[in-house]
Amino acid sequence: MSYRETRDLVTTDMSTSYHSLDIYIHFPFCNQKCAYCYIPTWRYTEQDADRYVQALLHEITRRRVDAAGRLRSIFFGGGTPSLLSAESVARLMEAICARYPLAADTVVTLEVSPLDVTLEAIRSFSKVGINRTSMGIQSFNEHVLRTIRRPHSPAEAITAVKTLREGGIQDIGIELMWAIVPFPLPTILDDLAVAADLPVDHVTTMWYDIYRPDVAGRPAPPAHHELTGKGYFYGEEAMIDVYEKATRFMRQRGFRRVATDEFRRSNLHVPAGLCLNGPALSYTGNGALIGYGLGAVSSIGPVVTCYDSGLEEYIADPLAPKNLQQFTPEELVWFRLIYDLLVPGCCERDEYVRFACRESAALDQWFDCAVKLGFLTRANACLTLTDRGAAWFNFSFGVENYNSMAEKVKRLFL
Repeated sequence: MSYRETRDLVTTDMSTSYHSLDIYIHFPFCNQKCAYCYIPTWRYTEQDADRYVQALLHEITRRRVDAAGRLRSIFFGGGTPSLLSAESVARLMEAICARYPLAADTVVTLEVSPLDVTLEAIRSFSKVGINRTSMGIQSFNEHVLRTIRRPHSPAEAITAVKTLREGGIQDIGIELMWAIVPFPLPTILDDLAVAADLPVDHVTTMWYDIYRPDVAGRPAPPAHHELTGKGYFYGEEAMIDVYEKATRFMRQRGFRRVATDEFRRSNLHVPAGLCLNGPALSYTGNGALIGYGLGAVSSIGPVVTCYDSGLEEYIADPLAPKNLQQFTPEELVWFRLIYDLLVPGCCERDEYVRFACRESAALDQWFDCAVKLGFLTRANACLTLTDRGAAWFNFSFGVENYNSMAEKVKRLFL
């Protein structure tokens, strides 16, 4: 396929009608690199950030999907997008809203660093449309934070959460990380206890083991070998046991599990199929995920695209061809299953069996085995992961190469 043909596929053929739409905007700049991070990032400078925003605006203007339904979410991720000025966010929001219908209940999330949270900054972000934040705290343990090279302190993180609420943020999410060597697994229970006492609406718990390059097929992040050399990797049963304890604890504190690694205050609504710690991967239903920026993923029907070149290459030509991956109908069935199982109540057995065509018999057998083993529970037509199933799901796929996930789901019980 020629350069021009590939460019036309990405910029023109994406103009298709979809029931719902999620938009992800990637900002690849940070003030420093954390020890666990494998995402390509660049050191923040105001000049580079301004040039990148200009490239983003050009891409948003030229690359689009016509959504027949509502815009469910906009997510500014990174990197550290809270390094953006409110003026830059306003320009990006204006460009998006000129292309897509913004609904009254569209969730607009900005990832923030605790050190960027000031009352003035948050009020400015609120004025330009940000109604939700996701803050990477990772731990309230000082020693853990120093080990993974997070620059904030526990006290600064706690203050930042309170400032977000005072600044008018309606929905506050935080991220906590666990299974960090050499610290005991139950450290996450201490962190969750602190989080539950704060004005936090949504808590995402990420397993450090997912960043193991030897099993995930990813490049080793900075200081990875230094960290892992001090301790040990945790066993599957031990991690599943702590996950189940964490889930029970969060229920006792008024949270419910809304995805395999996410908890939300029980009195708060979650838009169907939307994981609030990041953009929903729209392998399921008549939805589309559109990613703008360097490293951002788009998922439209059976086609997944990603621009993963260098910073200067993206700034020079944000409409250059993206890497394309197209799934067969059979592969798509199993990928849909993965992402539907992430969110309770999204996996409807009969719909899958009808959709699956040649895979229907294998799917039917898979569902039956998973229920018998206690990994899935059935409520009416919906299948939902049990707590143990969710824990196993996180552990099993956290340490797998992303591209092998669908095949592993298929062969689990068959």
